[in-house]
Amino acid sequence: MFRKLHIQLTVICTLITGIIMIVMTCFCLYISEDGLTTNEYGTFLTSINAIYSHLESDINITTEWLAQTENNGKITVYIEDNGIPIKNVNQTSNNTIIKLIKEAKTIAAHDYKIDISDSLTSKIVTKQIDFKFRDHENEEYYASAAYIPKKGGGLGVLAIYSLEQYRNVILSQRLLFGGIIIAAIIILGLFSYFFTQRVLRPIEKNRKKQVEFIASASHELRSPLTVITSSISAMKKADSIKAERFEEIIASEIKRMSRLINDMLSLASVDNHSWTINLENIDLDLLLLNTYEAFQPLATMKGINLNIDLPDDVLTNCKCDKQRLEQVLTILIDNALSYTEMGGSVTLTFRQKPHNLEIHVIDTGIGISDTDKEHIFDRFYRVDSAHKSKEHFGLGLCIAYEIIKLHKGLLTVSETPGGGTTFVITLNI
Repeated sequence: MFRKLHIQLTVICTLITGIIMIVMTCFCLYISEDGLTTNEYGTFLTSINAIYSHLESDINITTEWLAQTENNGKITVYIEDNGIPIKNVNQTSNNTIIKLIKEAKTIAAHDYKIDISDSLTSKIVTKQIDFKFRDHENEEYYASAAYIPKKGGGLGVLAIYSLEQYRNVILSQRLLFGGIIIAAIIILGLFSYFFTQRVLRPIEKNRKKQVEFIASASHELRSPLTVITSSISAMKKADSIKAERFEEIIASEIKRMSRLINDMLSLASVDNHSWTINLENIDLDLLLLNTYEAFQPLATMKGINLNIDLPDDVLTNCKCDKQRLEQVLTILIDNALSYTEMGGSVTLTFRQKPHNLEIHVIDTGIGISDTDKEHIFDRFYRVDSAHKSKEHFGLGLCIAYEIIKLHKGLLTVSETPGGGTTFVITLNI
């Protein structure tokens, strides 16, 4: 499912960003090409005006001047003197140029009413028209037709400006931008692939954990239900003494289920961000002593030495949720007593530092491997040696971790020198 979603997100991200890039590139190209068109047309007008000014002021038209004009300005100039082509000046032996001149003359005469071969066009002022046209091969040109009055008649002038170089520049620019877009889309596609993969990774991981959580919860709930069902069936056939024992088993399993459901509800509150804490200044001395005294009978019954080590100085009050912090200490000490063998010890210590407070729960029990340390705060995670215990579901440390996290603190685990496990609660002052 996630692979398909990964591919879909990659395609969508690449498509959207690609479309945005194409639109922006087309907009930039439009502005650039519009500027190039304006500049090209300005160059054409400058060249045409220079030609007309020269023809209006000079009587003699030299081959050198015309050749220079045509070479420098990309312009083909055709001149008629009183309707007679000046053959010595115009290089009209090229059939392509002849056809081009005829097409431009026809358009000027038909569409703009300027016939450069008609000496009656104007005898007083220069008449000029500039236009754009396509030849029979669909090539674009700028053209200008004019009739310049002279003594004894006038000059008919047709100037044709080739846009081939302009088109080549436009084509090169479009190809460049197109290549950049293609390369950018490929890069965006690769980036989207790895980015969406990175984004989906924690979601996929959380879903996997959710599936494992549901499976583990179902297993944990199924076990007491099975015991309750079998006990009820056995009660129907048992005598009063055995029935009483089955009632105790049923009550114990119901209590166990209730505790599991409460833990699951607590974690659900964390996931929904609806788990709140009530901060107040609490006396840590008193809280630690009360927790110690509450577990002393259990430790004595198991043959474990439960110790408390408090500094001689007066402890700074801590702004915490008393019930939640007490819950964390209960979880940690209960775990420590459960996984410490008879004759071992569990020690509750407190350390005050300049910027934070540390509460240590130290045991000399079975210890936790480095591999287990990485997952010890995961839901339903238990080290192998703890699987036989019916008192622990693998949710306690996860709940403790979330409570300390709500306090903006830190819960860490490390090895106890000489063997065992040490949990450290760090709270900011």
